[in-house]
Amino acid sequence: MNESFKIKSIQNVICRMNFTLHLLNQKTFMKTEVEIFFQNPIDKMD
Repeated sequence: MNESFKIKSIQNVICRMNFTLHLLNQKTFMKTEVEIFFQNPIDKMD
């Protein structure tokens, strides 16, 4: 009982870390997308 609980909590922590990493990746992706979007119109105006 105790062992399986330990394993479950470890899996839970790993899952949370993965989720956090995923969110961070998405945020940086969105940031670069937005920056590219804002840079392009300026380039086109020149």
